Amino acid sequence: MSYDMAATVGGSNRFGWRVFTGYRFTNYFAVHVGYTDLGEARSRLVDDPMEYAARMPSFERVRVQTVHGFDLGLQVKVPVSDRISIDAHGGKYFWQSNTRISGLRSEGYGEGDSRTSARDTDDFFGAGLEVAVMNDLSATLSWTRYQVDREPVSLWTVGVLYRFGFY
Repeated sequence: MSYDMAATVGGSNRFGWRVFTGYRFTNYFAVHVGYTDLGEARSRLVDDPMEYAARMPSFERVRVQTVHGFDLGLQVKVPVSDRISIDAHGGKYFWQSNTRISGLRSEGYGEGDSRTSARDTDDFFGAGLEVAVMNDLSATLSWTRYQVDREPVSLWTVGVLYRFGFY
């Protein structure tokens, strides 16, 4: 006799954000340090009905995971025109994951709740587009793929980049 479980992911869309600062050595090369929050992912854990499942309690649980951390990276930028440039970036992501599994058990078996957390360092890489709006102000569109505990997470960002000039 076995009692199998299946995990279903409710969706791949979640709200994430990042903020960073850095130093541009040349017009083509920069180093960045930032904070990235990859948002909250929810999954449902449901039982797999079998012929023996009627003898066992049925239950449904929800897994909620949040991931956030600091990243350190390099950027290589290539100008396409006076106002438009593309970039490639990558580096290390120092992340922390918090996971909470909670759910209701039927047939009077009570509620279950467990929490775990993990920390590690993984790689990230991506590409972006920058359009100069004014001399020190640009609009950006970027895609970054983070690796979190062997799981890929893609983050699309639309942002504003301001350059502080020292004269």
